[in-house]
Amino acid sequence: MNKQAKELFIISTLVFVVLQVLGFIQFQNPTYYFYEGKPGTYFSFFLILFASIFSFKIFLLSKKYIWLLLSVGFFYIGLDEIIAIHEKLDWLIHQVFNIKETKITDELDDVILLLYLVIGLILIYKNKDEFKKGQFFLYMKVGVVFFIVMVLSNMVNDFFKEVESRLLSKTLEAIEELTKFLAGSSFLIGIYSIYCSYKGKISNFFDRNFPYIILTLTIIFFIAYYYIRFVK
Repeated sequence: MNKQAKELFIISTLVFVVLQVLGFIQFQNPTYYFYEGKPGTYFSFFLILFASIFSFKIFLLSKKYIWLLLSVGFFYIGLDEIIAIHEKLDWLIHQVFNIKETKITDELDDVILLLYLVIGLILIYKNKDEFKKGQFFLYMKVGVVFFIVMVLSNMVNDFFKEVESRLLSKTLEAIEELTKFLAGSSFLIGIYSIYCSYKGKISNFFDRNFPYIILTLTIIFFIAYYYIRFVK
């Protein structure tokens, strides 16, 4: 595990813990800062955005269009994280096909997330020689496990939402958010390892310190959010 990988996993875990604690202290709700449009969501967005950026940088070095496609794909998923496109697609499918919402059909948004993963894995398999560089497959496997746990946590929480157990609900939400951070970190580090194999010596500030740049962006967003929401 390289220096950036260790830093990013530590930062992801610390951001998760700090936001959980702040949410509990301020609102008696540990997952408050992970809801849509709040700092936890933007930390996930920054992880995916940087995966998109490094994919594009690999495209510039390799001239292979799979990396341009992945860059666009990561950027789309980042937008999805901010504005919940998959949830809107879930609603649209219900409306267009006049599907009655049940416990099972309510999981369409999670199925869409799994579809994102399947599409990504198919692209990787079709271009597997390109992804043998660096330690991509190691981090991809870790990321896939975290991603599946994230989706399953949300599905289980939705399925049992009528059960009045706040502890169960918040525990599943916490698992979902932590594994989301760790999945994003794993995919980003996997992409970064391939970038390093193409680039060779990493000397510029951005490439060497991107975990701290992500952390800084998250802190800036948190301060801005807190000021607008609670001070102004």
